[in-house]
Amino acid sequence: MGLLVRLLLFVAGAIAGWFVAKDAINFISVQITAALLLFLAFAALLAFWPTEWIKKLYVRLTPWSSPRHGLRGNTSGRRE
Repeated sequence: MGLLVRLLLFVAGAIAGWFVAKDAINFISVQITAALLLFLAFAALLAFWPTEWIKKLYVRLTPWSSPRHGLRGNTSGRRE
């Protein structure tokens, strides 16, 4: 978790360096603002990701789930 935050702040520091000098007093607040905007963009990307891809990824990550689950006529979830 700490590595993820450190990576996010590293990228945000590079973005903040485009707008504010690193020696400026408000550099840290601009860096944190950029990090929050990056985090919000990542969360929006996950929220609006196409659901078909998520379903395919879910089936691929859970080997115990049946790919036929949810089809009509097979309500038990067992393979026939």
